[in-house]
Amino acid sequence: RVSMECQQYQPEIADILAFRAYARAVFDDVSQPITHFFVALHNMVTSSIAKDAGGRKHHLYCVKEVLYSLPLNLIEGTGVDRISILKASNASVVGRGIPGLDPHQRLLECDNNP
Repeated sequence: RVSMECQQYQPEIADILAFRAYARAVFDDVSQPITHFFVALHNMVTSSIAKDAGGRKHHLYCVKEVLYSLPLNLIEGTGVDRISILKASNASVVGRGIPGLDPHQRLLECDNNP
C-alpha cells in the first residue's frame, strides 16, 4: 500500500520504471536506434528537474523533432534514413511510456509518424 505522501509521485515512478525497462531492451537489442535512447534520456532527466531550477525553461523533445533537426551528413552513409528510423520506432512497443517516444505519454505527446 502506498502512503498518501507518496501517491503524488506515482506517475514519476511509473516513468522511471518504463525508462528502466526501455534501457534494458535497448541494450539487449542493438537494432534499436541510439537517437531514441538519447531523446528518452534527455526527457527523463529534464522532467525530473524542478521547473524553477536554473532559470531556464525546460524543453522535452520528440524523436521526430530531433531527427529532422540533425544535419543530413550525420545520417547519410549510415544505411538508414529518417523515415526508416521513424517507421521502425513506431512499429516497436519498446518505447511505451517513454516521453518523446510514446505518442500518448503524460509528459509529452509526440506524433512520430514520418
